This record gives sequence, structure tokens and C-alpha cells, in this order.
Amino acid sequence: MPLFSGKEAFIILGLSPIQPSLHHRSENCTVCTLPLTMHPGLPILQRPPHPATRINLCNHIVGKECLLAWLDISCACPVCNRTLFDATDEEITERDVAFVYKKLRQLWRKGEILAAIERVITRKRFEQEWREERAPGVDPVEEKGEGEDAVFEGEFWDGSEDGDEEMKEEEGSEEGEIIKREGMDDDKEGYDQGNEGDGYNDVGGSEDMDISDSSE
Repeated sequence: MPLFSGKEAFIILGLSPIQPSLHHRSENCTVCTLPLTMHPGLPILQRPPHPATRINLCNHIVGKECLLAWLDISCACPVCNRTLFDATDEEITERDVAFVYKKLRQLWRKGEILAAIERVITRKRFEQEWREERAPGVDPVEEKGEGEDAVFEGEFWDGSEDGDEEMKEEEGSEEGEIIKREGMDDDKEGYDQGNEGDGYNDVGGSEDMDISDSSE
């Protein structure tokens, strides 16, 4: 099935609402992790109904309100990250952020919502820059000289050098401990050699000593 041309077309043609039924199994929304309304006549106390919808392209089931808010800042499935419709190059505006916050503020704290939006914005900016700079047929990871386990800036790493400095400090402390231990071993070896030159050792030294009373 081809991709939809935009979010509006996907919402109209790419979703199938889930009607509550006793034959459905219990499901939690992937976006907010709260239970979906899958069964009739089973209201959850102190919590509004959470209607579910199915994404036709990948058959994943999520909360409808959560998905609509998610699609304001992403064009991919929140479960499998499959692209659902063509992305636009438009920047995420303050109105978009306010709309997402309004939809999710009853489920998540403000700081958590803004942090999630920031991660999406950073990732979107990275992907856009990569598309602009990438040469045809060149893998973006290999182009940057990084391996398969590379961590991209903005998603798991905040760009700071604190981690590198801590690693250098740990390596320096380990080298210092090794040098210190080697120095102690050299001192001990020199001490033992000196005692052997003076005719003393752990066993013979005590036998050669004169322990008689000088007064006799």
C-alpha cells in the first residue's frame, strides 16, 4: 500500500476505529501506557474512556487521542516507527506544541511531554540534515566513520563531553594505581636484596643472633 500524501489523508483513510467488544483482549496504549477501552460496560473509575484505533498499514492499536497528538510531531507509527505518510519540511511550531500538551496533559506531566517533543524535534532535525548532506549510495553511519552501534547526538546522548572526561579520569586513576603498585614492588625487592647482602633473612637471621645476657 502506498504512503499517504499527508496527515489529513492518513487520518481519514489509514485508520480503523476499534469498537469495544467482549471478544477483545485487554490492550494498553503504547503512547501513554494507559489501558484502552476495549470492552463494553467496563468503565475505569476516575479515568475517562480511552478509545482505540488501528493503524491499517501495520495493524498496531493505540489510543486515538494519543495518536492524533503524536502525528502532529511525527509521521511514523509510535510502535514500529514505520512511515505512515509523507513528511513535510515544515518546522514544529509553538501552536503544535501547545496542541500536543493540551491533548496529553491529563495523562503525562508537563516536563515529560516537553522532553518527548524535544527528542522528536532533535531527531527530525538530524534526519533532515542527513537527507540534505547524504551522497547517493553512501551509508550515513559509515560516512561519519562510526560503527553499527553508533549513538546519534540528540536521541541518547546530550552532546556533552562529561562522559569522555570521566572515562579519561578513570583511565588515569587506573594507570596511577598500576605505577604505584609497581613502585611498591620495586621498593620491597630492593629491601629484600639489601637484607640478603647483610647476611639476614627470615630464617637464618634469627639463628645467628647472640641472645645471651651480656652481664654473664
